Amino acid sequence: LARVVYARNLHKYGAHCFVDDISKVFRGGGLLSLQKQLVCQITNGEIQDIYNHYQAESLIKTTLCCQKALIVLDNADDVEQLENLGVTRDCLCPGSRIVVTSRDQHVLKSFGLDEIYKVQLLNEDETHQLFCEKAFDDNIIMSCDEISREYKKLTDLALKYAQ
Repeated sequence: LARVVYARNLHKYGAHCFVDDISKVFRGGGLLSLQKQLVCQITNGEIQDIYNHYQAESLIKTTLCCQKALIVLDNADDVEQLENLGVTRDCLCPGSRIVVTSRDQHVLKSFGLDEIYKVQLLNEDETHQLFCEKAFDDNIIMSCDEISREYKKLTDLALKYAQ
């Protein structure tokens, strides 16, 4: 859902950034790695040499205060990841948007977001359709309607297990 929102709206913004799995980036390379990714994307790769957190934060703030930005931070699992990034309301140009996804509503509330949208769960048919699209090779199966009984049993077991 976050990718769709980003893809459909990025053309409206002078600067845009999509950080996929922010928690993984943060754990793998730390805060500086996360900040470098953000700076690189919002400057369209013009600035790549960043040596410390303070330089990164300064670049983020000076870039974001001058142009409307769309920033999507996907899968945050700790408010520290968001707070230390250097993106604050006071550094954003009017009309800018920050979209944060998280499975932990506490992270979103602690960061002080204006709105929290709770994604609705898929119904049974949508769940089967999504599972089939991701699990089965197109050469093997064309759609869930064409699933053999054995595939149907396996699909039902997998979905029940995954809830």
